[in-house]
Amino acid sequence: CVNNSDCDDTNECTTDVCEANSTCSNTPVADDTSCTGGVCCSGTCVVANCSVSGDCSDSNECTSDVCNNAGTCSAYCTNPNVADDTSCTGGICCSGNCAPAVCSTGGDCADGNPCTTDTCNSAGTCSASCSNPDVTTCTNYDGCCLAECDYLSDMDCPVPETFVTVNGTDFVLNGSTWKYAGTNNYYLWYKNITCDAGNPPPSEGCVVEVLDDAEDLGLTVVRTWCFGDGNNSGQGWDGYNFQPSAGVYDEVTFVHFDKVIKLAKERDIRLILPLVNNWDDFGGMNQYVSWCSGSSHDQFYTLTCTKDLYKDYVNYTLNRVNTVTGIAYKNDPTILAWQLANEPRATSDSSGVTMNDWVDEMSTYIQSIDSNHLVTTGQEGFYSGGSGWRYDGSQGTDFIADHNLSGIDFASYHLYPDHWSTDLADSLNWIVEHTYDAHNVIGKPIILGEMGKKGSSRNTYMTAWYSALESNGSNGDNFWILYDHTYTDYDEFGVYCPENTSTCDLISDHATAMNPCTSSADCDDGNECTSDVCNLSTGTCSNPQVADNTNCS
Repeated sequence: CVNNSDCDDTNECTTDVCEANSTCSNTPVADDTSCTGGVCCSGTCVVANCSVSGDCSDSNECTSDVCNNAGTCSAYCTNPNVADDTSCTGGICCSGNCAPAVCSTGGDCADGNPCTTDTCNSAGTCSASCSNPDVTTCTNYDGCCLAECDYLSDMDCPVPETFVTVNGTDFVLNGSTWKYAGTNNYYLWYKNITCDAGNPPPSEGCVVEVLDDAEDLGLTVVRTWCFGDGNNSGQGWDGYNFQPSAGVYDEVTFVHFDKVIKLAKERDIRLILPLVNNWDDFGGMNQYVSWCSGSSHDQFYTLTCTKDLYKDYVNYTLNRVNTVTGIAYKNDPTILAWQLANEPRATSDSSGVTMNDWVDEMSTYIQSIDSNHLVTTGQEGFYSGGSGWRYDGSQGTDFIADHNLSGIDFASYHLYPDHWSTDLADSLNWIVEHTYDAHNVIGKPIILGEMGKKGSSRNTYMTAWYSALESNGSNGDNFWILYDHTYTDYDEFGVYCPENTSTCDLISDHATAMNPCTSSADCDDGNECTSDVCNLSTGTCSNPQVADNTNCS
């Protein structure tokens, strides 16, 4: 070579030199020197692995495209994951992959079970997860009815089909023959709910204790007034009155009674509700006659005005929707039966026609509004056509004819030896003949709606009465009267439990006799988490809890 050009090797990436000894050398230029189309690397012109981040794209939204040492011989690509929970098309990035989050809302975790809470934990993130914990409280309108809830505590629970019906001479409940032992208490509609709240102070009489005592005794029916007519000289009764003036219904009183019905239901107690009083206590039929400018008690049964007012009150009451439970009275199985009146009499017509016509008209009217509940007269059981004031029709009632009407579902009678000046033998005959006539002449069930005895012989009478009722197949009975401990025994018939120990014991024994269990099925409380046990020797039920962690639905 003479000069460097003689040593040209056509390689941009070498330096061409003609050495002193006339030989050529072609030494590589420094790496990363630009050359046509690339850079020189070890004497060769090449395209760098990457010059910009775009050269490193892996088409993955969830990685960052990085060109390291861009445009050099040592250039290389990396694709590190973007931060978890970064948004990407259709989801979020998790460990370099784009996917929908397991859940973004509780709705994504729905398991189709209304009795679980659908929960999305860490919603919309890579760590999102579903859980479905059990619902633990009675909550309206969540679609769930827990075993411990019912239609009174949770609107999602169905109203049970547990209305008592009649089949021949039997009451029937849930397909089985049903009998009951019960009591009376007239003041539940106007006395305090609890004994610790005076209205007005000092408090006398309270609802909860009466119902608790009834439940403790095993009683399943309480007969209580569903009437309070007139303003009682402007005072009402402790401020309450169902109908303070003709056709006007007091909401405060009805709201109070709404609570009474719910409290009874919570204790599995059913109610028998008379709708007007024969007597002047709490207004009664004479109040209706006064409103209608009548002049005598028995016009209650005949005046168009009084009959229309009574029907209006009946219609309002039966169609009323309970403000606590949301259930119309006519649809509430807590109510066992409507009684047309408490002890109706029509002494001006010994033929019995006046009473019979009224019973027929009003029972038919109630049945036209309410097909769920039973209807009876509320009468004392006086006959017609016999001898003596209880048998000769002088009270204007006819036990057979009045209860034979199609609108009457079962017979009713009362028993008061002290008021009627009769002895024990007579009262036992009263029970036997009424039970026989109801079952064999009328062909319907029968209840002894009131029975009371004053004085030291009470237990003797009640023991004999209960024995007669049980042995003669009576369908139910209500002794007069169960008081709470704060209430004065004004009529001397009051029973206080547990204070009157011996009386309370015989009542409890009778309750067991009227509804003894014969198998565990009779003791079913509808709860999978209790064992249903029938003690065959006593006829009593118990429902102990099963072991924790036992499977249930």
